[in-house]
Amino acid sequence: MGLVLAVLLWRLWEPRRLGRILWPWLLLLLFWLSGFLTFLFFETTLSRFLWMLLLMGITWWYTSGWLALTQHTLDVGRGAGVTASAVIAWLVVFFSSIAAVSWLIFLSIDFWWLFTIYMIVVVLTFLSVGWAAGLSVLAEWPYLLVAIIIQSEAFVVLSWWPTNVYLIAWLLAAIFWALFMFTRYDTSVSVPRQTLVRNLAWLGALSIILIVSSRWF
Repeated sequence: MGLVLAVLLWRLWEPRRLGRILWPWLLLLLFWLSGFLTFLFFETTLSRFLWMLLLMGITWWYTSGWLALTQHTLDVGRGAGVTASAVIAWLVVFFSSIAAVSWLIFLSIDFWWLFTIYMIVVVLTFLSVGWAAGLSVLAEWPYLLVAIIIQSEAFVVLSWWPTNVYLIAWLLAAIFWALFMFTRYDTSVSVPRQTLVRNLAWLGALSIILIVSSRWF
């Protein structure tokens, strides 16, 4: 039965079309998984309720734009919907970082298992948002390799910082965003240098303000 279903799906959805549907759905799935893992660490009913409302609101914004873009065919072309996908990708890394560091601190999960799962999520997110931005990430594998190395080193270092979990998560998400921006700028002629400099300047300024103003233990 499963084989028959697989054959039918393969006939209905050509491999290229299946990829165009897979990556946006995968990004949304990672968003909900990371959001749910973060949800587990909220203590009050009100905070959990507000968190679920936030997740549903962002999901509605993302999917409504996606459906409008594809005229309800779910068939997203490469390079379409990059802004929404980039926002969702940043949130995935931010939420995943909150969950990973919280599990490490409060539940004493084995670090290397947690590190492996976290990096799998980061790699899948990078591939998804790279596809949405029109990047051939697998063809440009050196960029992916460098991004994995830098993000993994950042997680190993920052996860032990004696400060707020949310600051650590922000910095990890900021590093991910910077890596994505550099990759997009270096592999695409459609991204002006001024845009890259402006985004990185805002990101760096906000990160410095948060580091200086946060509480350290």
